[in-house]
Amino acid sequence: MEIVGLITRFTQFKENDAMISVVTLDKIYSFLARGVLKVSSKNKASIQPFTKSQLQISRGKEGYSLRTGIVLESYEHAKAKLESLLVLSLIGELTNKVITNEEVTNIYPFLEQSFILLNEDFHPLTIALIYFANVLKVIGLSLEVNKCVISGQTSEICAISLIDGGLISKDAFDPLKHAYANERKINIYRQIFLAQVKDMNRVAFLDEECLEILKELSMYLSDNAGTYLKSLKLINETF
Repeated sequence: MEIVGLITRFTQFKENDAMISVVTLDKIYSFLARGVLKVSSKNKASIQPFTKSQLQISRGKEGYSLRTGIVLESYEHAKAKLESLLVLSLIGELTNKVITNEEVTNIYPFLEQSFILLNEDFHPLTIALIYFANVLKVIGLSLEVNKCVISGQTSEICAISLIDGGLISKDAFDPLKHAYANERKINIYRQIFLAQVKDMNRVAFLDEECLEILKELSMYLSDNAGTYLKSLKLINETF
């Protein structure tokens, strides 16, 4: 079987083997790659993390295994920079932990475009933020960013409530459970949840803005899906 996809996980298995996860346009595959940790392996490059490859895999009694692989895009420029590499790690971890075959078709275009833009030096944290928001959308945890989630009002938006699931208007604001947000932060939330693939490099946010919202979204994901992202700690320590 021939598949084309993006490598999101590489885990050593025994001395010279590795377990690989690859995200394709319509399915996520996990397979054993035998001997790829040997210096002489011809398939080693094709199963490196955050690489787009064309792979020949076969199915046996114990699951899929790799036969041959060809690198289509290595994204080496992105992997050579610490900030971009950390965001790739976050994107990979997020994808591996929450995306299933039912959602992969909707998220794949954002995943591939994230790799492309990081390789082109676009602002890493903005990419992380937009990708995170779109993952939440495809798994059913999107926030309401077009109107107040409580009253339905489209004007006088003054807060964002992750507990309630979206924007809050002045009429619905409760000082015991809501905190005011400035207009820029509200607009960032709107932009990341409404962004299409073609919009991903349309605007870049400030590092501190991205870090604040990434922290909020990660807590939202943890509270609603029980998913904790280890790679986010390294991002907070680096940027």
